[in-house]
Parts: sequence; C-alpha cells; structure tokens
Amino acid sequence: LANKTEEFLESRHINEIPDLLWEEILKYYRVLAKLHGINLASKAKAKEAEDFVANYLRHTVLGFVANETTTIIFTRGDGFYCVNEEIVKMERDNTPDYSGYFLVPWSVPSNFLKPGFEVITLKSEDLKHIFISTDGVNKSLIYAILTEMQDIEDSIDLKMLLNRQFDFGTPFGDDATVVLLKFKE
Repeated sequence: LANKTEEFLESRHINEIPDLLWEEILKYYRVLAKLHGINLASKAKAKEAEDFVANYLRHTVLGFVANETTTIIFTRGDGFYCVNEEIVKMERDNTPDYSGYFLVPWSVPSNFLKPGFEVITLKSEDLKHIFISTDGVNKSLIYAILTEMQDIEDSIDLKMLLNRQFDFGTPFGDDATVVLLKFKE
C-alpha cells in the first residue's frame, strides 16, 4: 500500500493533493455511513443522517505536504498552524465547518458549504518549521513548542514536551493533535 500511495503522489502535482484528499475523505465518510446503515440519499431519514454526522464526523482535518520547492498546509475545522514563528488560529466562532457536513448539506448554513480545504501555499526555502494542531492545544502550549523548538529532534522529544506542559498545569482544552515539521537549514 505504501508503494502504491507513493507512486500515486509522485504522479500528481503537489497542488492537486489537497483536492484529491478532500474527495477521498468524502468517499470514506460515505462508506462509513453505509456501514452504519445510514441512507444519506433518503430525505425521510434526514434526522438519522444528521445525527450520524453530529456524533461521528464532526472533527478537524488538517495536514501538509512538502517537496523541495513548495509546502502546502490544508485544513478544515478549527485549530492552529504555525509557520516559523507566526501563529495563525483557525477561528470559526466555535462553529467549525467540518467536512462531515457535506453529507447533510440541508442541515447546515450555506456559508459552511464551500467545498474543499482551506489551503495555504508556501515556499519551502523560506521555512524553518511548521506545525499544525487541532483546537485542543492552547496558545501557551504553542509558545512552549516555539520556545523549545531547537531541542525537539524527533516525535519522542515532542511527546515529552507535551507531557511536561500537561504536568505543569497546561491542560488540553479538548482532544489534541500536534504535527511538527522541521526543515533542514
């Protein structure tokens, strides 16, 4: 599977990847709905579909892809991304436009239904590091990561930093995901 994924990605331009992933996520959600016996096409069962999305598919999706020249951050939902020392909060007034809503478009405000990810395209040569996180991470934790960035060599160092911050009273506001990419100097 890893070889097929690598071949697939190498045959695509990096700018195409977020759109391809978006379509695959929606396909995956439809399969999940079907496996749970949810008929997304039935208006008579609309409440059942809405409950399925509300209970299982309201989550943040974020990621990035990078090559020698271009780095693309893609997000849907809420959280943070940090490019070098610039912190950007993906604020949605506590009503994030989760990708799962596309399965039940009749139940959400139309301004939520702009398809695809929010995409940020950057020049890789300008980057020292980027990290992305869901909204369970707060700004004090982000500042701690930035402060100790030079000491983070691998995922174990990042995990230890997160554990220390939690032990010192920096709780996570919700479930949390943190992904860090450091560029070679």
